[in-house]
Amino acid sequence: MLAGLTAEQIRDACDLLYRPAGFKHAPAQVFLDHFEAADPPTTFLRVAFSRFTFSAGRMLTQLGAILQERHGADANIVFVIYFGRIDPEQMAAHTIRMADR
Repeated sequence: MLAGLTAEQIRDACDLLYRPAGFKHAPAQVFLDHFEAADPPTTFLRVAFSRFTFSAGRMLTQLGAILQERHGADANIVFVIYFGRIDPEQMAAHTIRMADR
């Protein structure tokens, strides 16, 4: 788990990775979700794409590597890919349900 990871740190990593290509393969949305009760503790990055390509997947792998390099080399990160927009209210409710487990 990437304890203490913030939205600003994710934004900075995305900017570093995706800006050179004009954000061509970047996710439209990224939601951060920590699940400390998991074994091992896990950080979920829920990402939304209107179109998911091989390049988008490859760049997600690179994003994970950047975040691990900067914030925890042995951290457990899971990308959850959504096709279409993520509703923030539904995601907040889901996060609360998961935390209550």
